[in-house]
Amino acid sequence: MELGLDFEDADFLQNNRIQTSITSYNAKFCYPLWFDDAEEVENSSDKAEVYKFGGDNSFYNKNYPEAIKKYKICLDHLPNHHTPVWRDIKESMARCYILLNCYHDGLQIANELLESCEYVSLKRQSLSLLLDVQMSGEDNISDQVETLQRLIGLDASYAPHWYKLFLLYKEQSELSVPVESELHCDFSWHSKMVTCLIRTRLLRRALHNQSCEIVKKKNSKILDQIEVDLDKLGVNEETITTIKAWMFEIKQDDSEDNDTSSQTCAELLTGGKFEEKWFGWSTIKS
Repeated sequence: MELGLDFEDADFLQNNRIQTSITSYNAKFCYPLWFDDAEEVENSSDKAEVYKFGGDNSFYNKNYPEAIKKYKICLDHLPNHHTPVWRDIKESMARCYILLNCYHDGLQIANELLESCEYVSLKRQSLSLLLDVQMSGEDNISDQVETLQRLIGLDASYAPHWYKLFLLYKEQSELSVPVESELHCDFSWHSKMVTCLIRTRLLRRALHNQSCEIVKKKNSKILDQIEVDLDKLGVNEETITTIKAWMFEIKQDDSEDNDTSSQTCAELLTGGKFEEKWFGWSTIKS
C-alpha cells in the first residue's frame, strides 16, 4: 500500500530561492516634545492625550504652574468614561499644589478623589494623597492621625503607617494635647506609642526574614531605631507580651470578618473605636 511518505530528490536539494529582505513598515516616528504641537490636533480625545503628556513633561521639569495649566486643558477634552485617566490627572494636579504650597487647592482635590473611591486600592491611594496634603500644610495633627487610622483600617500590616502614627502620637504628647478618649478609656499617650512601636517591630521582623540583603540592611536600621524608642519609653517584657497577645486576638477576629472592600472611607474605624480595638490591652493589663 502506497502512502506517499517517501522522500523526493527535491527534498535533499539546497533551497536556492532568493531571500528577500524585509522592507520598512513605515513605523510612526515621534520627534522630541511632539506634544508641544497640541494646537494642531483636532480630535478632542487626541488633544486630551497630548496635553496629558505635556503636563507630565512640565511636572518632570518642575514647572508646576505650567503642568497644572495643561492638566486642566486635558480634563476639558477628556471623555467622561476615562475615569482612571481622570483620577491620574487629578492626583498629579494635587501633587503640583503640594509642591507649590497651595494647601487648600490640594486638599480640595484629595477630598474629591476620596469621595469617588469604589475599590480598596483606590481608597488607599486617595488616603495616602490626603495624608501627604495634610502633612505638607502642617494641618491639624488630629486630622493626620485620623487619616492614618483609616489607612491602617484598610491594611493593618503596613509597618510604615504604624511608625508614622507613633511619631504623630509622640508629637501630640510633647505638645501636651489632651487625650480625647481618656474621658471614656484609659488610653494614655504612652499606651498608644508603645502599641504602635510593638506593632511596627512585629511587622518589620516578619519582613526581615523574607527580604534580600539590601532590604535587610535598611530594615535593620529601622529596627534599631525602634529599640531606642522603646527604651526611652521604658517598656518592660510583661507589657510587650500583653500587647502581642492582644494583637494575636485581633488577627484572629479580623481573619473571620475583614471585608473592608464594601466600606466607604468614612466608615473605617477612627477615633475611639480604633483606639478600643488596638489599645484596649491597657485597660485589662494586670
